Amino acid sequence: GLGVPQLVRRSGALRVAEVVSEVPGQAGAVVLDLGFETRVQVKLTGVGGALAAGDLVQVAVSGTRGTRVNAAQRGYFYDGVLERVVDGDTVIAVVALGCGVTRRMRVRLKGVDAAPIETASGREADALVCKRLKPGDPVVLETFRADPYGRYLAHVFYWGSRRREKASAETILDKGCFLNQELLDAGLAVAR
Repeated sequence: GLGVPQLVRRSGALRVAEVVSEVPGQAGAVVLDLGFETRVQVKLTGVGGALAAGDLVQVAVSGTRGTRVNAAQRGYFYDGVLERVVDGDTVIAVVALGCGVTRRMRVRLKGVDAAPIETASGREADALVCKRLKPGDPVVLETFRADPYGRYLAHVFYWGSRRREKASAETILDKGCFLNQELLDAGLAVAR
């Protein structure tokens, strides 16, 4: 056989926001695009000087701290918490966009297609995902465009409850389990 398709695992900075504009009359205040059509007006600290439209900033989960990043570090990576598993290739997570803003998202696993949950193999895929991910588990998503049903496509990374030590979101992204690939490796989904 040809073997199991391998998905590309990339890395980048979490919660990268783009400066949309400066706020007239308010020194240091900018409008940030946090992603997912979400914008905030904020005065960031720790960015070392004035920000201009197009600048990229990694923002903290909460508060107003930011760090400049370059285009090479940009991905669409967000940390969050699993709310629940919908089926073998869809989950709901509450994701931190940064600056205290969160968003509940229905996420379709990118690059994989599990059988419908009404089928035996669909139930098996669902069982694998439910075994690996529990409500409240930290996850990191690499997000892509939305599908025709309004679900964002994403690669889902997690640490795994079998590990005793906790992990930062950065560690989960770099060294955590890659759920999409695990479904392919287990033969419970096909590449799409």
